[in-house]
Amino acid sequence: MLGMPFATCQPTDQYQENTTYLKRYFQEVSKGKLDDNQLIFIMQPGSCSACSTEATTLINEVFREHNGTKTFILNGNEKTEFLEAQFSLLPNSTVIIDSLRQIDRYGFLHVSDVIIEIKDQKIASIETIVEDNFRKIKRKYKK
Repeated sequence: MLGMPFATCQPTDQYQENTTYLKRYFQEVSKGKLDDNQLIFIMQPGSCSACSTEATTLINEVFREHNGTKTFILNGNEKTEFLEAQFSLLPNSTVIIDSLRQIDRYGFLHVSDVIIEIKDQKIASIETIVEDNFRKIKRKYKK
């Protein structure tokens, strides 16, 4: 009798591997941890399409009223003083200046700025902060 081997696939979290790398980044580089219901912004001040005035304005407008934990990772050493001054004014925010771009080594190399939403210690979503997504970001996060 011939047997047919089969494997069952259990659904996995689409961001499971990224969550592992992000937790490792926080433990090893920033000496912190992921919080429940946290928003992490990875900003690319050296990229020509990133950290535009429009993106900074959007973040200040939408997240000024947002009371959850916000962590801004400034990836590089360009424009860090300006961005740190802008984002540190938002409630419950922390700014990490990653001048050595270590976040890239943990799998978060992006051309554009991104928002990573953490729920229950896992990445729930990743949104790019580009003009095409501004309306979506406002609907999702603005109170």
